[in-house]
Amino acid sequence: MTLGSPPFKNHSPSPGRGKSRRLFPLLIVLAVLVLLLVLLSVLLGVFLRERASVSPSSSGFSFSLSDKENGGSQAVPIPSGGLTVWKNELYSTNAILVDNTSSLVIGVKDAYEKIYPASLTKVMTAVLALEYFTDLSEEIVISPEMFAYITAQNASVAGFSPGESVKVRDLLYGLLLPSGADAAIALATRVAGSEKDFAVLMNQKAAAIGMENTRFVTCTGLHDDGHYSTCYDLMLLFRYALGNAAFRRIVSTDSYTTSPTPAHPKGIYLSHTLFKALKSSGRNNNYIAGGKTGYTLEAHQCLVSFAEIESRELILVTVGAGQTDRNRQEHILDALYVYATCAR
Repeated sequence: MTLGSPPFKNHSPSPGRGKSRRLFPLLIVLAVLVLLLVLLSVLLGVFLRERASVSPSSSGFSFSLSDKENGGSQAVPIPSGGLTVWKNELYSTNAILVDNTSSLVIGVKDAYEKIYPASLTKVMTAVLALEYFTDLSEEIVISPEMFAYITAQNASVAGFSPGESVKVRDLLYGLLLPSGADAAIALATRVAGSEKDFAVLMNQKAAAIGMENTRFVTCTGLHDDGHYSTCYDLMLLFRYALGNAAFRRIVSTDSYTTSPTPAHPKGIYLSHTLFKALKSSGRNNNYIAGGKTGYTLEAHQCLVSFAEIESRELILVTVGAGQTDRNRQEHILDALYVYATCAR
């Protein structure tokens, strides 16, 4: 007799015992179902915790707070589709590509690393000016005091003269096409009284847009160690700016002539640095619709651009190109390469 088994009795089983034997398989099934429910509840808890670790940004893009790109400390976006992480494919050290139509991040390369934005800063300067002035025909007198500073900094200028009265519209074209520091400072001082006070407005706007890793010090993008951003934040800014019809029109313009003034009776012919760089690159531009270039010794070649490809609007931000050869338009080559891959 097996230890623990009931003593054998030679009689037919009772009806109750037969019923319990028939219920035994059912009890096993029920136990299995209970275990499955417990397992599912555990998996659901894990899933919800994972979802809790993903916080949506104010722009509609999402990024993980735990996943790391290339072992860095920055977050990596998690779109519902595939994500390309560039390594050696680009000249630029930092980049991000976004489908502005679906709000999906498509490609990144150290997109959350601190960088210097150079003249991409002027996108924010333009945004604040466009939201401040209700009449773009309003005129601003160019302060003579700024010229010693921008000359000492060897900053790019649109070509306005000291004391010249210039329309806001012309200053915006001078700001965004030839990347004029003279236009930037004129707009900033008219809006806020000084460049320092204008930077306060820039940082307030950056926070409102969701640029959490950005700090502005200048309206021009001339180098300052405390003036920084990320490709992700600059993408948020450019995406926001493209929502303004006037901004979109300006950054898509190849060239523009300002209104005549006594200082410039025929106006000033302004050429877009982006489209000039495209032409000098020797490549056909089949994709880029507009954008803004930037350059400093610390930031190297920078570019924010947008393109229309297969009914989608794409936004690309690149920083850090041209480190070995400034005259080689590597930021342009990167943009053409990235957009071409999207068109395949």
